[in-house]
Amino acid sequence: MSDKVFLEQVKKGDETAFRRLFEKYWQDLFQLACKRLRSKDDASDMVQEVFLSLWNNVQQVEIEDSLGAYLFVSLRNKIFNHYEKQSVRLKYLLAQPFHPVQSEELIWSHLNSKELRSVVAAEVSRMPAKMKEIYLLAGNSNSA
Repeated sequence: MSDKVFLEQVKKGDETAFRRLFEKYWQDLFQLACKRLRSKDDASDMVQEVFLSLWNNVQQVEIEDSLGAYLFVSLRNKIFNHYEKQSVRLKYLLAQPFHPVQSEELIWSHLNSKELRSVVAAEVSRMPAKMKEIYLLAGNSNSA
């Protein structure tokens, strides 16, 4: 059967015809997407999107020459959109101000003092009430 016949069946909701079109074009579309995207996962997702788009918009699809050509153009457009989004994200990231990370020693010092405060607070909470009150009144309330 020709692609036009399959497409007409798909327009009538025939999932088997859609599956046959999928099986016919999947591998070629996937290989092209792999070459352009350099990621099998991204390529697989992109080809899935092409077929999902076909299924969701099949009533508006009019094929003059070849369904294959239609699918390849659809894939090409999705790949262009993908790279355009990546470009926008990159421009956004590059426009963000750069704040260097604090020195490693300062980070460790902060973590150690936070851990120490936690240990002191736990010990203070175990003190008898009067001892705790004296400790706090002595000006060590920051640790509790």
